[in-house]
Amino acid sequence: MAFFSRITSTAQEGKKNAVILGRRTWLSFPPKFRPLPNRVNVVVSTQLESVPEGAYLVKSFEDSLRLVESLVDGGEVDEVFIIGGHGLYKEALEQEVYPVRLYYTHIMKDFDCDTFFPSVDWERFTPIQLATVDSDPKYCGDVEFRFAVYEKEPHPLNDN
Repeated sequence: MAFFSRITSTAQEGKKNAVILGRRTWLSFPPKFRPLPNRVNVVVSTQLESVPEGAYLVKSFEDSLRLVESLVDGGEVDEVFIIGGHGLYKEALEQEVYPVRLYYTHIMKDFDCDTFFPSVDWERFTPIQLATVDSDPKYCGDVEFRFAVYEKEPHPLNDN
């Protein structure tokens, strides 16, 4: 979680980063950690009836993009991160208007899982190196993993 917190919290001076997350992801955080500190929290839900304290509530992924675009244009927000769940990840990967930077953790061990990240069209993504992301192998117990970053440019026929 330290890597996640550092990447999603570090913004230009005087600005915050925005995190866009679905209702179930929002509720998965213990109440004392909601909203995620030092970030603009945007919750996407058609089921929540009231705006979560300290966050924005929107009904769709498109609404979240319009909101954060206005916050970026207003000088309040630096970078925007989609932090789950599956449906929002899928929509973010499939949209062709904005560039996508994918922070990806490669885990070198198989596990029985019931939740999966959406399919990625790896031919559209290019690996990049960032000074802020150490891609050397790391270990958590006997599990080896490494962080990687990939980028996908918007479709050339789209101009935002």
